[in-house]
Amino acid sequence: MKLIYFDAGNPQKKKELEQLAKSAGYDFVPVTAMQTGQKIGYLAGVSGYREAPLSVLSLPPRIGEDMLLFAQATADTIDPALELLKKNRILIALKAIVTPYNVGWTLFELYQELVKEREKIK
Repeated sequence: MKLIYFDAGNPQKKKELEQLAKSAGYDFVPVTAMQTGQKIGYLAGVSGYREAPLSVLSLPPRIGEDMLLFAQATADTIDPALELLKKNRILIALKAIVTPYNVGWTLFELYQELVKEREKIK
C-alpha cells in the first residue's frame, strides 16, 4: 500500500508519518505544494498517468489542510493503517482511498470534494 501525503505546513507530522509508514512496510509518497494540480493517478504511480506541466506564469492550486491518500489499498490493509495512525496520534482530517472514480482528478479537485463532504456531515 502507498500513503500519499500532502503536508500543509507541518514538517514534523510529515516526518513522523513517513517513519511510521516505512516501519509498517508502506510506501510513502510526499506531495509538495507545486504538485497540487497533478492527477491522483500520477501521484499514485498508476500506469498511463504522466506529470502535467505547470505553466510558467501559473501557480498551483492552494490546499490549506493536510491530506492523506491510500493507494493500492484493500479492506484488509486500510483498517490496520487507520488504527496505526490513531495509535500514534497522527491526526489528519482529510483522508481518501484512490479509486477508479477519483484517479483522474487532481489533488486539488479531490481536496474540494472532501471539504464538501465534510461540510455535509457537520
